[in-house]
Amino acid sequence: GDRMALGGLLDSNTACNPALAFGIVFSLDDDDTGLNIYYSKGPGLPIYNEDDPRIGMPYDDSRHLLVANHKCGGDGRSGASALDLPTFSPTTPTLLPTPSDDGWDDDDDGVVAELKGIDYTGDDGTPLKGFLSEPTRHSKESRCAVVILPDRNNVSDHEKKRAGMISKELGFFAFAADVYGADKHDVQDGRDQEIKYRYDPNLLITRIQSSINVVKNQSGVDPSCIAIIGYGLGGLGVIDFSLANTGRSDIVGAVSFHGTFKFFDAQGNMSNPLLVLSGALENSGYEMEILETTLNEANADWQITRYSHARDGFAVFGHQSYNAWVDGQS
Repeated sequence: GDRMALGGLLDSNTACNPALAFGIVFSLDDDDTGLNIYYSKGPGLPIYNEDDPRIGMPYDDSRHLLVANHKCGGDGRSGASALDLPTFSPTTPTLLPTPSDDGWDDDDDGVVAELKGIDYTGDDGTPLKGFLSEPTRHSKESRCAVVILPDRNNVSDHEKKRAGMISKELGFFAFAADVYGADKHDVQDGRDQEIKYRYDPNLLITRIQSSINVVKNQSGVDPSCIAIIGYGLGGLGVIDFSLANTGRSDIVGAVSFHGTFKFFDAQGNMSNPLLVLSGALENSGYEMEILETTLNEANADWQITRYSHARDGFAVFGHQSYNAWVDGQS
C-alpha cells in the first residue's frame, strides 16, 4: 500500500506470528514525511514511542504486534493506524474515567445509574437484597443482564457502581447480588463470612442461583442471556458455579476478577465459557496450573489472563491494591 510496516530483521512468517513478533514496529507518518518507531521490551510490556502522544499501548498477544503487510493478509496501513493506539500514558493512565476519592464520579455524566433495591430470599429462607441497574436507553427489545457477585465485604458501593457502569456503557441490565444476607451489607471485616462460603460451595452456588433467578424474572431481561462476574470471594463463586454448571446452561458466560483461590473439583462437562483474570502477586503459577487441569477435566472453554504487579483487589475501587491500569485492561 502507500505505507509499509516493517518488522526489523524479522521475516514475514515471524511478523505474522504475534507470539514471536515483538520488538520494534516501523511506520510512516500520516503525511509520509517521517518514520515512527514503536518498540516493546517484550511480551506483556507496553509499546512506546517517545515522540507520539499515543504511547503506552499494552502489548496484546492475541493480535498482531507488527502490522501485517499483504503477505499476512493485512490492510497495509501504517503501524499507528492498524495498532489503533489508545490515548493514555504509561505513567498516568487515562484509559478509565478520572476517579474521585471513593472510586468514581457520581454526577449525571458518570457511570452510576439509579438503582432499584430488590428483596428476595435464598433457598434456605435467608432474606437477601440486591440492586438492579437498568439500561439508560431502554428499548422494547429484551436485553442481556449481568449478575455481579461481591467480594468479601458483600454488597457495597463498588458493586453498585459496577452495575451502573455496565448499564451505561454496555446497555445491559446489571444486578449487584447479595451473598451474605440483607443485614450484612458492606461488612468491614468479612473474613469469617468469606471462610464460611469459601468452604461451603453448595451454599455459595445456591445464593448465586437465587440471584440469577431474580434477574431472569425482571421485565425487559432476556432470560437466555445472563452472565455472571465476581470479585474476590465473588470471583471464587464464579468458578464454583461454572464447574457445577453441567448438563444445563443458566448463564452464557462468566468472569472471575482476582478470585479467591482454592482447589476446585470438576463435576462433569462445564456448560459455560469462563474467563479468569488474576494478579501475578495474588496466585502462584502452580495454583493456576492446577486450575487449568481442573478446567480441562471439566472439558471447559476457558481463558486465564495474568497481570504483573497486581494483587487481590486490583479491580475494587478504594481497595489498597486497586490498580487503574490493570482494572482498565481487565
